[in-house]
Amino acid sequence: MLDVDIGDKHRRTLIGGCALFFAGISFLWLIWLEAGPEIGLGTRAGVGRGEVSSGQESSERRCLRPWCFDVTEFGARGDAHTINTVAIVEAFAAAKAARGGTVYFPAGSFRTGPFDLVSNTTLLLDAGSTISFIGLHEDPDWPVLPFQEYSVTLAEAEEPLFSFYGDREMYRSLIGGQKLFDVFITGAGVIDGGGEHWYGRKFNATEPEAPNGIHILECKGLTITDISLKNFPKTTLRPQLCENVKLERMLIQSPADARGASGLVIDSSSHVLVRDSRFATGDKDDAISIKAGLRIPPGDRVTGVVTKRPSEEVLVERCVIKQGRAISIGSEFRNGIKRILFRGIEFDGRGHAPGVGSIQIKSERGLGGGSVGFVTFTDIRGWNVVSGLELYTWYQCEDNQTLASCRSLKPGDPHPEPPVFENITIQNVRIEGVTRHIGIVEGLPESPFTNLRLENFHVEQEVGMPRKMYNLSLRMHAFVVLLP
Repeated sequence: MLDVDIGDKHRRTLIGGCALFFAGISFLWLIWLEAGPEIGLGTRAGVGRGEVSSGQESSERRCLRPWCFDVTEFGARGDAHTINTVAIVEAFAAAKAARGGTVYFPAGSFRTGPFDLVSNTTLLLDAGSTISFIGLHEDPDWPVLPFQEYSVTLAEAEEPLFSFYGDREMYRSLIGGQKLFDVFITGAGVIDGGGEHWYGRKFNATEPEAPNGIHILECKGLTITDISLKNFPKTTLRPQLCENVKLERMLIQSPADARGASGLVIDSSSHVLVRDSRFATGDKDDAISIKAGLRIPPGDRVTGVVTKRPSEEVLVERCVIKQGRAISIGSEFRNGIKRILFRGIEFDGRGHAPGVGSIQIKSERGLGGGSVGFVTFTDIRGWNVVSGLELYTWYQCEDNQTLASCRSLKPGDPHPEPPVFENITIQNVRIEGVTRHIGIVEGLPESPFTNLRLENFHVEQEVGMPRKMYNLSLRMHAFVVLLP
């Protein structure tokens, strides 16, 4: 047993670091977090940690915007056979023409191809309603988008360009939207991404990538509540370059053997709340990931001024991870990640042989640098997890062991833009059983983890589990490993 007390002075430092986090969050944002959306969909009584609301109240009564556009009135049929893309697109076009409204899906199974959301509009699914996406075999003309990480310079294009971190084309997302405001997705229904149409498809270097699920860019005011999101081909939900994002009581689920099927990716976005949701994603993919760009955004077209868009002021609380690689920071964050709080998270891998991921912060040399700071994980519980803690700087190296220089921890020529990690607090963690590592902390010689605090970190595990810690400035209090 290892029990190291850092003393009262360092405890005060820890408390001060947490205080800095909260001081950085604006008062108005805190008010917004506790308020329900404007259509009266705040937290309902009886909905607790990681639960999705049963939606007992009638969705029709909640169609409270000035106009309610029932997709069946535009020709959609919820018969699980008809492809309703045209009708759904027309319903959203009508809402846009009315300067807002609710696009309503009654009970039924509505099959469709990709479509876009519009501003000041709610997508409302009644209980028993499912939106099911078709695949390439039924829509061979699925739009293909050229690579563009940041779409700012082409924001006026008729067909929005949704980003992807790579230099390849990509099939357009299932549900998209760009330069929007006040967008809501809610109800008691299911959105099924039809991942089975894509999972077995072999994508070579010349083919477009599989599409993201719900990918929203440059939106001010995005709220998603009480929805089940299942079986998406790639990332299920990705708000990018967004502000004021509220995600509550969601279920995000993908098969364990799906590849690239991450759950939620928060990308270069600020003032984000994720609460009371459940995640079960592919075993090799993150349940929740916070990123902030692989490249610097383009400059303003008039002034040429470049403004970095960090991910900042993010609160993730009371969520349950049943399957997936981790809750992660990185790997790309050239525009910065700061003032992040994970609180009351459960990693529950019981009954799932490979285990479930837990806390992870990752990057590598050559990803454009950037910094991660003032990040706190607190009140974390875990059962049958892959690793108690993974903080490392050789992310891609694990898939390509020939990149010896990438993984090397030996001092050498410093990289011109190394990732920077500082002021990270991990406290009140209790884990019962790990399948791979008790913990890994491996910084770079030229850029060690700085001011990393571990407090009340408790792991119970069998003898023989490895622990690795290199290149870090560490302060510990009550770091306990129990071995039989």
